[in-house]
Amino acid sequence: MIQLPYKIIAVLVAFIALSGAFFGYGHIQYAKGVEVTTAADNTKIDRLKLDAAGVLAKETARANTAERDLQAFKNNQELKDADNQKTVSDLAGQLRRAAGVAVRLRDPNAAPGCRLGSSGTTGQSTPAPSVGADNGAEAGGLLSKQLTEFLLSQAAAADAINNAYQSCRADSLNIRAQDFQDR
Repeated sequence: MIQLPYKIIAVLVAFIALSGAFFGYGHIQYAKGVEVTTAADNTKIDRLKLDAAGVLAKETARANTAERDLQAFKNNQELKDADNQKTVSDLAGQLRRAAGVAVRLRDPNAAPGCRLGSSGTTGQSTPAPSVGADNGAEAGGLLSKQLTEFLLSQAAAADAINNAYQSCRADSLNIRAQDFQDR
């Protein structure tokens, strides 16, 4: 083995010790920098959490208010719809009661004295058909029972469609009003 003078060994030991101290001090300073940066980042994160909580609370309150308003509108519209349906049903019942037991409609454009099924001229006398509830030519311009029922069912369907349209239109106007308020 080679013997080195004590001075070189001392210098090498001193150099290694100083290098270790220097790198150790650098590591301590780096750790302090990381700690300071982490503390600053945590402060920013906490501030952002508070801001987000405030925005969340505000938007939750806004959503709850909108939901309550929508529910109130829905309840009010359902009452209006029920009232409209009751009105249609009442009017249909009045129409049936006013016409008697067998509801029969008349053709408003039929000429007086004109009977269905007659092949002669209006002035010519024709044999009178037997009088009965099922006879479509019972009186001038009277529509058949089947046609009357069909027309009444079509009128009821039209009333239902009108009620549905009115309800949808009110809902659409409410949505547009809410959208306009949100802008």
